[in-house]
Amino acid sequence: HSALSTKTALQAIDDDEMLAMVNNTDLASFLFKTDVASGETHRHIGLIIDDVHDVAQYQTPQDFIAPNGVSRDDDNMIGALFGAVKALTKHIKTLESKVG
Repeated sequence: HSALSTKTALQAIDDDEMLAMVNNTDLASFLFKTDVASGETHRHIGLIIDDVHDVAQYQTPQDFIAPNGVSRDDDNMIGALFGAVKALTKHIKTLESKVG
């Protein structure tokens, strides 16, 4: 679904905003309850969509949550990660120019 011909209403994003969004996402290591029930012990690392507490205990930007409210929006997460890398690259180049 990356072809321009499939898209409309394009808007530029701010790479620094993507970096902030990534940095404001809590990550955790966890086991899935269904895996534990079947004897699996492989740990996962990722964000947590808190669908249990009235006040979320884990910070996850709404843009990273799929419309169903209980799963990740991997496309948005990958896009934000690209923007975050671009922002970091820009910041590194600025620092390099100051010391070099």
